[in-house]
Amino acid sequence: MLPILSGFIPVDKADLHSVNIMMTLFHSGLKANTSHCYSRPPRRIYPLQMLKVRSTSSPSEIEMKKSLFPFLAAALAALILELPGWWWAMPLAGFIAGFMVAKGVRGFLLGGLGVMAAWAIYIFFFASTSPLGELLTVFSGILGLPSSLAFVPVLLALVAAFLLGGVGGLTGAMLPALLVQNKSKTEKK
Repeated sequence: MLPILSGFIPVDKADLHSVNIMMTLFHSGLKANTSHCYSRPPRRIYPLQMLKVRSTSSPSEIEMKKSLFPFLAAALAALILELPGWWWAMPLAGFIAGFMVAKGVRGFLLGGLGVMAAWAIYIFFFASTSPLGELLTVFSGILGLPSSLAFVPVLLALVAAFLLGGVGGLTGAMLPALLVQNKSKTEKK
């Protein structure tokens, strides 16, 4: 079944074949007398124009593409801000993602995931270049955990990174709405 542009009527391929035959007859001069039906000559419609053109991307793919750039911007900003060791500046990286999407929940998620991804990259880098396992064992001992749960400090760090970036993203997403609201209040005065 294929939809047609005028009226979105579903037709079979066999119907399209008969339309092609009618179009061929029409263009070759073997047409019925329809001068009483039209005040002007009929418009020439080609068979490909009758098919509805559909987008190849689904709505979820489009939303994902819209979310990719703010996520990457937050991750890159977090990587740059973490180079000098400014862990406390991670809400700024999340703020960038939230400001770009201007929606509360999406800003929170993209800001949090971007900062968490940056911290995961740093943790992976330190794990591959230094004896991170020994340090994690010490941290798990400080927390009172057995050495088999040495991964818990890493999870806590990633959760903290997500929350820092998420709060910044939520703030960045709500700022445009706040500015528009304040602008409308000042215009009413």
